[in-house]
Amino acid sequence: MARVAGAALLALGIACGTVPVDERGRAALALIVPMLVYNLAVAALLVHAHFGLELSGIGLWPAVVVHAALAVWCVACLTNAIRRIQYPVSH
Repeated sequence: MARVAGAALLALGIACGTVPVDERGRAALALIVPMLVYNLAVAALLVHAHFGLELSGIGLWPAVVVHAALAVWCVACLTNAIRRIQYPVSH
């Protein structure tokens, strides 16, 4: 199961890295929302693993912090993409 999830993440990462830059930001918007959901879900699942399932490990909290930071970054990118859609740059 972990390899399947890893393959899905690899595919999503490639999609995010190769998205064409459009002046209105719609393509970026289509990829940022799933990444935001993923990072929020992983952070929540890891916190639940600690408090609900009483699991622990050396990488648990660093992983929570990384995914929470990536979620914040996604929100910033999402805000920028929405701004581009609402106020397109005129050439």
